[in-house]
Amino acid sequence: MLKGLNQEQKAAVEHFGSPLLLLAGAGSGKTKVLTHKIGYLIREKGLRPHRILAITFTKKAAQEMADRVETMLAIKPRSVSTFHSFCVRVLREDIASLGMNFDKKFIIYDQTDTKKTLKDILKRFNIDPKEEADDAQKTISKAKQTYRGNIVEYIASLPFPQNQYAEIANAYQRDLEQSNALDYDDLIHYTTALFVNNPETLGKWQDRYDFFMVDEFQETNEIQYSLIKLISRKNRNNIFVVGDPFQTIYTWRGAVPENILKFGREFSATEMRLEKNYRSTKKILDVANLVLARVDRMWADKVLTLYTDKEEEGEVEYHDSVDQDSENRHIAEQIKDLISTHSYSDMAVLIRMSFLSRGLESSFMQYGIPYEIVRGLAFYERAEVKDLLCYLRLIANTRDRAAFDRVVKTPARGIGKPDCPGNSGPVRMCS
Repeated sequence: MLKGLNQEQKAAVEHFGSPLLLLAGAGSGKTKVLTHKIGYLIREKGLRPHRILAITFTKKAAQEMADRVETMLAIKPRSVSTFHSFCVRVLREDIASLGMNFDKKFIIYDQTDTKKTLKDILKRFNIDPKEEADDAQKTISKAKQTYRGNIVEYIASLPFPQNQYAEIANAYQRDLEQSNALDYDDLIHYTTALFVNNPETLGKWQDRYDFFMVDEFQETNEIQYSLIKLISRKNRNNIFVVGDPFQTIYTWRGAVPENILKFGREFSATEMRLEKNYRSTKKILDVANLVLARVDRMWADKVLTLYTDKEEEGEVEYHDSVDQDSENRHIAEQIKDLISTHSYSDMAVLIRMSFLSRGLESSFMQYGIPYEIVRGLAFYERAEVKDLLCYLRLIANTRDRAAFDRVVKTPARGIGKPDCPGNSGPVRMCS
């Protein structure tokens, strides 16, 4: 289980008997450590695979971890999951204990369903959904990520303008309950509430696991941290978290990198570090280390000094443009300069937001640079796929109002409000 690991990685894998915080720099092999740790716990410590709960943030990361463990041990670990998939598992079994009007066949609303439901509610309150839907959704989502009690009361206690969404949140939660539906934030919010208010249910789930692992700990929000504390309470010495506060990218989704500091303090955790980088060259790491050297004092003792054995290749350049147009021209000129030694397919331009591609396209056309924009709707976001899924959802759950609204209008049947423009069909319905 220790083959191919460096000394720091081996130490993290072999650590056992007390909480461990592993600060892992970018490209330092943290996924390798996580998978070898699972293998080590099974082979060397005799833990059963299904009693190791390993949580990460994306389905892709969870699948990669599970695949690596299966390759290593010829055992498929069933308890490698995302936060959301773990909470779905809990709620499918125990949602009735919440004492609400949900059953285990609940459906999960995606962002489109959530936005549609909120817009309908705003219309009922005579509020323009174009103006308020995004802010209402953000306020409700943040409340669920922050507070584990009654989120309507919590929103009402907030300063203006957030507190004006308390009634909207109340109506939204009632609509979800009537539809036997949960949104993504509800999954973690209700699981945490279930554990807080039902000690027997919490004890049952605590007893199912002997060891807990959490990847990307810097991305956890307040409610996720609460969930981790609850589920690991009986075996608090058997918890291993991996993170790096300087790789936090989801603060806009409620991530609290300070959870790393809190974990170290509240769990009296041993701290280890992975600082050898296997991905970048020395010049790139030198720049990264210079940036990290200027962090706020509260993070000073968490800064990792990254190093590598990789040979040098190229230089790191920084260009400060006066505006977006000059930046686009500079990128195009750099590509034209490189084409003498590289092909166009060797190059990629990473952009922060999709709308920035428009200016780059204009510059590329001006300089005669062929390009391909790599983006598009995910399969399940395609209109025709969502239409079909709504039919299936309504068959499975006749309470699903969002699915009903889509089904009744697809294909067009002339059903709608009497004052809808172009509604010339024989049947008209008001909602």
